[in-house]
Amino acid sequence: MVLARANKSLRLFEHVVSSLADGRQPDVGLLASVGYLMRTTAVYGNGKFGCADREKISNRQEIRGAFQVELLAVYLFRWFTIELVEFVARRRGGKKAVRLKPEISKFLGIGNATGLGMAPFLIKHPVLIHNWVLARETALSRVIGLESHSPETLSIFRYNLIQATRHLDEWNVEDEKQTARTATTREELKLLSKWISDEENLKQPRLWEKILGFAENKFLLEGQELTVSLLLEPHGELVDNLAEDLQTSTETELDPAMSLKQLRELLEKSFSWALKIDFDDPEKQRRFWYYSEEKLEPRFGDRYTDLGAEQEMPLAVGRDVFMLSQIIKTVSANSSVGAFVQTHPEFRHIVRRVQTVVRYPYAEIRDNLVDVEMRPIDLLRFKLAFFGASKFDPKSELWTRITLFQGAPLPDQFVANESDEWAFPVSPDMEAA
Repeated sequence: MVLARANKSLRLFEHVVSSLADGRQPDVGLLASVGYLMRTTAVYGNGKFGCADREKISNRQEIRGAFQVELLAVYLFRWFTIELVEFVARRRGGKKAVRLKPEISKFLGIGNATGLGMAPFLIKHPVLIHNWVLARETALSRVIGLESHSPETLSIFRYNLIQATRHLDEWNVEDEKQTARTATTREELKLLSKWISDEENLKQPRLWEKILGFAENKFLLEGQELTVSLLLEPHGELVDNLAEDLQTSTETELDPAMSLKQLRELLEKSFSWALKIDFDDPEKQRRFWYYSEEKLEPRFGDRYTDLGAEQEMPLAVGRDVFMLSQIIKTVSANSSVGAFVQTHPEFRHIVRRVQTVVRYPYAEIRDNLVDVEMRPIDLLRFKLAFFGASKFDPKSELWTRITLFQGAPLPDQFVANESDEWAFPVSPDMEAA
């Protein structure tokens, strides 16, 4: 169903093997600096390299959700890595070798190196992306709509706030922009901790809404988003059922009977952001997306210096909407969409998209994806966030490293009252252990 590959973090893997073989536990500080012993470099599915097409397996209940199989493969890689490092240590150290302590093996995640390969997915599946964002917004709406809070949910919130602060202390990357953002978020969480320690604030009705308002007024974007996560975590019983909506069978559909007058109205209603962009400015469409013939993976080119612009992938939604709006001005408003796409087939894909996503307000990335200042790394982070990725570590504007399943229980560690407590993983305190 999927095909995956991974690389060892050689220095850290060897450190753990040699420590265990010698009868010692590895250096937790060193483990925390990386967070994993192996990182996946690709997880293929949906027909690629002989894997089953998505439609052949999507009706199976256990994998109905998007990327369920892929994420299971990543989790199994992580489990395999723990068993592999212990196996090698036993072969090297014999009877002197020891196993990883459970709190250390639980702390270790699986790394991932992600490039442009996943970016086109966000544009090609607008209805699915809408469902993802809608589920998140619905969850937040349910939480902040609560008139009161229980001592239990407040206790979980406070615990997670402490964990999140420690988590940020252990999130160290080389990228200067991300380092500055993380430092700012650390200071913002201190403000939130101070606010939540004031008993007068806790007496207010709709506490969760007040916390969100505090973050929106005081924090930058990353701090606001982290606050949303803190608000959702204590309310699993209220929001977990929304996971059932994180998939879709709906695809874009063409309505040939619609008039161009109606189509114009749709453009003005749902794509006003695209119509405001001046695509006559060459810099507004300097970039283009294409598939590498050698690697069969997406690439990001410069339209005016690189070859291959004629092979551009249809990902410039804003530009195509703008061009559509210009051409339909020259055609009778009473003409049908069917007649229009017969004479202008190059616009079929964008007409179909416009007609579909007007019903899904979160379907589009409302920005110019071919602008000279476009940063693909922002697209990657958006998608990875829905996978539960942490420790975002950008290496350029084209690729990043992240950590998955850090702090998640291994199969022999599932305990009902503890298995969900890994939203903000931190290194174990071995002295306390």
